[in-house]
Amino acid sequence: MEITRAKANLLDESKIFDVLKTTILESIQNKNPLFNRVSFGENYSLLDRNSLIITHSSGSFEIRYEKFEPCFVLLNISEEILKEKLPADIIGSLEFVDRFCAEIKKPKQNQKWYGHLESNFKRFILVYLNHEYSIDITSFLHTVDDDMKEKISALQSFDRYYRDACPFLSDPMDKIFESLIYLNEQSSKEYVPEILNAIGKYNFSKAQKLYEYIEKSQSQHSPIFLSFLLVGIFKNDETTYLEKAMELYSSYPIEGIRAFGWINYSTAEQIIAVHNILTKNVNESHEYKFYESIFYIRQIENKAITVELKAIFVEKIKSLYAVEDDKVKRNIEWRVGGIKEHDAEKFNLLLTFINSGGGINVAKGFFSNFKDPKYLFSLIENAYLTMGVRMQIEFFREALFSLSRNNPDATYTEIKNLLSHKLASGRLAAIQMLGLSFIKVHNISLLELDEMGQLNIIESIEIQPNVMDGLFSLLIQLRKSTHQSVREKLFEALVELIWAYDKYVLESLENEIDMADAEDSELYSRFKSVYDAFAIQKENRKKIKELNPIENELSFMEDYYKHENEYQRKLMEEAGKKTFFSMIGKEIKVIRGRGYKSGYKDEITMLTTIEHSQLMDRRYSINPDYLEWTFNKMHATLKNIKPE
Repeated sequence: MEITRAKANLLDESKIFDVLKTTILESIQNKNPLFNRVSFGENYSLLDRNSLIITHSSGSFEIRYEKFEPCFVLLNISEEILKEKLPADIIGSLEFVDRFCAEIKKPKQNQKWYGHLESNFKRFILVYLNHEYSIDITSFLHTVDDDMKEKISALQSFDRYYRDACPFLSDPMDKIFESLIYLNEQSSKEYVPEILNAIGKYNFSKAQKLYEYIEKSQSQHSPIFLSFLLVGIFKNDETTYLEKAMELYSSYPIEGIRAFGWINYSTAEQIIAVHNILTKNVNESHEYKFYESIFYIRQIENKAITVELKAIFVEKIKSLYAVEDDKVKRNIEWRVGGIKEHDAEKFNLLLTFINSGGGINVAKGFFSNFKDPKYLFSLIENAYLTMGVRMQIEFFREALFSLSRNNPDATYTEIKNLLSHKLASGRLAAIQMLGLSFIKVHNISLLELDEMGQLNIIESIEIQPNVMDGLFSLLIQLRKSTHQSVREKLFEALVELIWAYDKYVLESLENEIDMADAEDSELYSRFKSVYDAFAIQKENRKKIKELNPIENELSFMEDYYKHENEYQRKLMEEAGKKTFFSMIGKEIKVIRGRGYKSGYKDEITMLTTIEHSQLMDRRYSINPDYLEWTFNKMHATLKNIKPE
């Protein structure tokens, strides 16, 4: 048994116990489950050699509390910290663990820093009680009802602790079988496949005996239990248990296909053998199709599969997606999206999903495991070319966020290329991406693009209402362009922005350029002279009363609001006369502008002041037709565009 081997391992090599104890105590003191690999030296090698730690790519590692050796050490530490021995009963021992976990969290009781220590320690305690004191954990399971769980907090998750401990208990086969039936008939039935899988994986001799017992029992539960057990036991004797799975399939197709779907095959020959069986036996049951799709999708990731076989399986998945059952379709979409790598195959399938009734919504969340962003950007480009300004980048937010983390360099390259797209709709997609909070504009270099690409970018960014919110720093990169036409186009765009943002353009330019640089200095001088002329003109316009809206429009606005307020007052009076709303509502009186009285209270409450400022494109207020013209210009460009 695992627990016996772990105990013997600690006795044979006492240094393991000492190193684990020092490490765990340091973890408790620092409230951190992670350790630096470099600083541990030989001790790291000792723990790693005995498979007692998990090493992360960052160079840190943590203790594997699912192993029994660290849990033996935890038992020793917990008894020292609590200054008491572990009680020799189930409830008392679980409460002991709860007290220990509460103690190591101090002083911050609401901060659980230790990851999976608690659940694995409780699993160990149940196995320990079973082996050291011959306590019948399984019989106790049958006595735990909802009332006990409500009264005793330590038992609230007992079914889960039993699930984890069951594979290591010293129960006879009939008792294990009875406990599986009991759980299968309770709300915890999802634990049954996990228990059987774990027994097959961690205790081969026990799994063999249990398989034989279940086969002979002829119970109504036998087929489904065998399918669960096959998944874990398969790796210990692949030839024998592949034959067993085929026998199960011939008698019980649903349970057999379930086992086929979840077994981890190690050779292409095994996969082909199962595929041939499924090809010869056609079953139109939707439940069968559900598990059949799991088999084919899981094999896409199998390292043993050949390129030719992968192509066949992709086509098989497409045919299964045609089944008129939403459960089957959603399962296929979700599982294909969860495949790691194999981006070409996943994108091929995604297009099938979209074109076969799934719609564009299937793409949401589908790209979280993609590495190459070119597939997503191909989809975005097609969507914008088809739908134009009706398309919103928020639809692809989740996918873009995933790829910006999975492969940032390639993602920003794709954004840069889309920014210089020959069609305005493509550039619109990229500009909307730049407005997403997680996209860092400073990661994009426009100087690497060709002349036409740079000119296209200026044309697209200059008309955006949010050009000063992050886009300006991107635009001003092009002052260093090697193309004279680009630099002149940029200068014209900056001049145009004066009408939109006035002095803020000048201030932003001053922040972005280096006055010590001769070219930057010349650009600034040219722009400053244009701005000064604009400023003089602006002052002159202020002196012309006919151009001042306060002078020629204020009286009309005052008359309008006077009549509007009177009209609204009459409506409110009518609405408040003996109506249901007047009886249940509050009367609120505004006192002297910022104060108000509510209901029948005499106290006066002051309104809270909330201020928010946003830089607006003044072109749209100076000339309201500009906005409509800009939109129509974009729409006219897009409406006749078709995907290439």
